[in-house]
Amino acid sequence: MAPRTAAQPRHIAVATPDRRKAWLITAMIVAFMVVNYADKSVLGLAAVPIMEELGLSNSTYGLVSSSFFFLFSVSGLLVGFLSTRISSRVLLFVMTVLWAVAQLPVLVVATVPALMAGRILL
Repeated sequence: MAPRTAAQPRHIAVATPDRRKAWLITAMIVAFMVVNYADKSVLGLAAVPIMEELGLSNSTYGLVSSSFFFLFSVSGLLVGFLSTRISSRVLLFVMTVLWAVAQLPVLVVATVPALMAGRILL
């Protein structure tokens, strides 16, 4: 075997990313953002009926609405940390299941603590 000279190119095997998978993950992230925005918007649009049905004051409803942002920055850091160690597919699936579970208590019991717990979990 002859030694390699500087003129001979190195052949490095580079894995090419699967474009379909990349676009699927991008579409899932966009869908999450749309659902996230719609979830916050619907709560604001339904403010008056929710306040009337549950007998909430403006300040109590403001507390419920703002509880969504209570752990928002912490969870952003946590998910960012996890995204380097867990595949995007698994992470997105877990976040989807968590979002669905966070919505369930309101179907059973529509109270201020249930609303706040669901918003904080989101």
